[in-house]
Amino acid sequence: MRRFRIGSAVYEEAAPDLQAALASAYARTERPLCLCREPGCPMYIARIGDLHLIKRMPLSGGGHDPSCDSYESPYELSGLGALMGSAIQLDPQNGLAALKLDFSLSKTGSRAASV
Repeated sequence: MRRFRIGSAVYEEAAPDLQAALASAYARTERPLCLCREPGCPMYIARIGDLHLIKRMPLSGGGHDPSCDSYESPYELSGLGALMGSAIQLDPQNGLAALKLDFSLSKTGSRAASV
């Protein structure tokens, strides 16, 4: 079970008062810390309707403990290593990814040959 530090308090993932703490931290734009490792990995809070979710910061999956739900194996081990930087470009500042493909995503119908 994951534990998070929000301000000076520590919450279990299933704690009944976690949603209230997340709503308060979201309003203050405060980042929770995942306590799978010391001193903690920064996370962010996403709001979906009235629900607040703790999510992993982009490109930070390798900083989590392998037993943590937020862990992501290094790109070199997952097969993405060859694609990162060329076919897949990540912008850690805004969390966006750009994909470069060698083919068109639009399908065109067959064209009649010109006479």
